[in-house]
Amino acid sequence: MKQTITKEQFRNAFQQSSERKDQFSYKALGALFDYIEGWESDSNEELEFDMIALCCEYCEYKTNVECAIDYGWSEEDLSSDDAENTAYDWLVDQTSVIKFDGGIIVASF
Repeated sequence: MKQTITKEQFRNAFQQSSERKDQFSYKALGALFDYIEGWESDSNEELEFDMIALCCEYCEYKTNVECAIDYGWSEEDLSSDDAENTAYDWLVDQTSVIKFDGGIIVASF
């Protein structure tokens, strides 16, 4: 038996969790929800809501460079005049990237 949840219920579940409320920003939760719904629609498969699994699988970052550095991006790449776009392109080659107004979410790799 599965229960369908709305974007607000999804956000509220995180925000009401004492352990996970700071895992993602409000905007990031909306973007993650939309991404998951899109994946379900494309794959024609429903996922069960598992907050802990989502927190383990996805991370939010304010900038592409910040994320890329956390995942071992070369210091040489920081000297690029367009480091944000270069970092984004590198991340897209490594994992799933969800852009939203205020940052990015990446599937941990």
